[in-house]
Amino acid sequence: MPPLECSPSVNRAAASVESKMATMQHKIFCVREFIKTEPATAVQRVFRLRFNIQTPTGKSICRSNHQFEQMGCLYKGKSSG
Repeated sequence: MPPLECSPSVNRAAASVESKMATMQHKIFCVREFIKTEPATAVQRVFRLRFNIQTPTGKSICRSNHQFEQMGCLYKGKSSG
């Protein structure tokens, strides 16, 4: 019996949900790879091979790296309100 497949719209919805929920493990991985390889596209390539999920955007990889360089951590600061 062939495996069940989701419709394309369900697959896209699952992929978009996964891309919005970057775990701390994913962020740390991206920062470490960015320090080693520099271009965000290279980080995306390695990320896709390692985790087999949709990659973070180049902008979010650079933002995480910048946050780590400036603050020394990847946790969000307190939000107002």
